Amino acid sequence: MEKVSKSIPEIEMQALREGIKSKYSLYQQIDRDHFPDFEYNTNRANYKPLRDSFVKELFGVQGLDATSSAIHIPSTNTLALLFTDEHYVPGKKLLDTCKLYATERSISEENHTPISVTDQVETKPVSISPKLMAGGFAVLTGMIVLLYIARQFTTPVPSNLVIIRPLPQSPVPVELVVKGTVSNAELVWLAVRYEKGKDYWIQPPIKVQHDGNWVGVAYAGSESSDHAGLTYQIRAFVNPVHELKSGQIYYAWPEAELTSSIVEVVRK
Repeated sequence: MEKVSKSIPEIEMQALREGIKSKYSLYQQIDRDHFPDFEYNTNRANYKPLRDSFVKELFGVQGLDATSSAIHIPSTNTLALLFTDEHYVPGKKLLDTCKLYATERSISEENHTPISVTDQVETKPVSISPKLMAGGFAVLTGMIVLLYIARQFTTPVPSNLVIIRPLPQSPVPVELVVKGTVSNAELVWLAVRYEKGKDYWIQPPIKVQHDGNWVGVAYAGSESSDHAGLTYQIRAFVNPVHELKSGQIYYAWPEAELTSSIVEVVRK
C-alpha cells in the first residue's frame, strides 16, 4: 500500500489544485468534446475527462513510461477527494504524479503561447506593380505544384503499426491503457468491439510521439459486472479512409491506409 505523504501546507495543496485546473483548461482549448467543462464537486463520475487528460499528458505528451511504478494516475474517486476535501492529502506517488501533471510544461502549452505585443514589428505598406504581382503569383503557384508532386514521391509511407500493450488474452479493466509503436505517422485511432458483438466503438485519437511510440486510453464495455469474463478485440488504424470521430459506432472495422493485428483481451 502506498505511504501517505506528510502534512502539506494548505496553500501548497490549493496551488496544486489550481495548477491541475489550469493544465486541464489547456486540453479544453485543444479538444472540448473530449475534455468538457464539469463541476468540481463530490460526484466522482464528473472527473473522468480530467483523469483522461492525466493519461494523455503524462504518457502521450511527456512520454513517461506507462509501466513505471513511480507513476500513479489518480482515480476519479481520488480526484473528487482532492477537490472537495480540504483535509485530504494523497499518498506520495499520487502527489508526485499530480505535480508532474500540473507543473511540467507540456507540448499543449507550447502550442498555445500568446504572442507578446513587443514581438510584433510595425511595417509600412509597399507598392507593387500589377505585372510584378502577376509574375510572382505564377512563380509561387508553380512552386506549390512542384512541392506537392515531390511530396507524393518523398513522403514516407506509414508502417509497422503494432499494439504492444495490453498483451493478448490479458485481463483488463473497463478503462485500459493501450500502448504501441508505428513508423511515419502522426495519429493513431483505436476501435474496440465485443468478440461476438456487432458494434465497433471508435476511441479517442492518439498522438504519436517523435520516437514512434504512442499511448492512449480505450474502453472495453461498461462498469457492469455482466461484462466480466467477456473477450474484447482491439485494433489500431492510421490514416482512415473515412473521417472518424471518438464515440462513433461502426459495424465493421474501419478502412485505413494501415491497420494493426487484432489483440484480444478479457474483461476483469
